[in-house]
Amino acid sequence: MAGCDSSRRPATNSGNIPGSFEFCKAVRSGGPPYRRFDGEFRWFLFHGSPLRDRSGKVAKWYGTNTDLEERKRAEDALRKSEERWRSVFENSAIGVVLTDLFGRFLATNHVFQAMVGYTEEELRAVNFLDLTHEDYRQANWALITELVEGKRRQFQIEKKYRRKEGSLVWVGNNVSLVPGTERVPRFIMALSEDITERKRAEDTLRASEASCPRCPTANPDLVLETRGLNREDDSHPGRARSQWH
Repeated sequence: MAGCDSSRRPATNSGNIPGSFEFCKAVRSGGPPYRRFDGEFRWFLFHGSPLRDRSGKVAKWYGTNTDLEERKRAEDALRKSEERWRSVFENSAIGVVLTDLFGRFLATNHVFQAMVGYTEEELRAVNFLDLTHEDYRQANWALITELVEGKRRQFQIEKKYRRKEGSLVWVGNNVSLVPGTERVPRFIMALSEDITERKRAEDTLRASEASCPRCPTANPDLVLETRGLNREDDSHPGRARSQWH
């Protein structure tokens, strides 16, 4: 006996069921939800097989219908949620990185790819420790281990990545563990920002302070005291005498 493959078909009146193998073709092809007897359109899963007579002709069909409306609504909601997430992922102004629990890259957006100079395909062949400067690897992995073991919910770290062409880039990473679902296992998400210019500015400021140890910015113990104006100073508004301590 030949049987129909499972497919989604709407509920329909038994008098409308075609008495030929064309019905199997219709079932296989799928289609929009049908109107139920009460007038509502709903999705159904149809399992059907033809019953043939001795000559091989289809005498009638028999099968079952399963209401899939709630599942379809859940699937539609999930699809819309995934579309919103994809939009945020692709249009974010900072780098977005998804890795598995071992640090292997699962997905990266174009901002992160430009930051480190790798394509998405190239990144999938390595893990984040391969890009991390050796001075930060041990501390970074210790934080990841605590994250996976549930000892912390998230962490921030500033470190250096080595770009594909060999140069170094400073990044600030905000890292968290994303809980898994029935469909998706747990994964790690990092929001990564290029902080190279900020680090350069800090280095410039430190160098400036080191070259002028008596400057206020270099020595917080230095206080600028402005004494009150005396009679001699009254004829020159704005003139004051200053003294460094």
